[in-house]
Amino acid sequence: MQAMPVLHSIAEALGALSNNDWGRAEHGRGLSMEDGGGWKRRVAIATCLSGLLISFPSASRAGCPPWRGPAVTVGRSGERLCAKHHEPLLKATVFGPDPTICILVQPRKEVAKARACSPNAVPFGVSRAKSVLYSRPIEVFYCSSCETFVQARSRTVK
Repeated sequence: MQAMPVLHSIAEALGALSNNDWGRAEHGRGLSMEDGGGWKRRVAIATCLSGLLISFPSASRAGCPPWRGPAVTVGRSGERLCAKHHEPLLKATVFGPDPTICILVQPRKEVAKARACSPNAVPFGVSRAKSVLYSRPIEVFYCSSCETFVQARSRTVK
């Protein structure tokens, strides 16, 4: 509940800045920065704005909400479409682990969140390249937009 007074003060300070009326705004709140305090004013503005930016997460870090509903829809001509992006699903052959081998991999939280909001990304736990561990071919259908989003989130995570 303390966010409103802070936001009100920021709005008041920005309003005073746009009107070039710092003196009246400062004295109205009991502040006096007339004695060469221009740097104090800049520090006060920077502190208020950084607090505002920290209190509200940016869209790039917040991610997207988990997908609700069906993952696939059917288009007018009968093709299967991604329900989120309304793009045709692409077919690919990937490789899964040999059934006699147990591979335990845990995705990072950011990647798991990206997968949760991408209903038609390539499934987790498969490989596009054949190897000793991933030797069983599997055909999957995926949306290129969903997969691109998941891959971008995988690369940005450190």
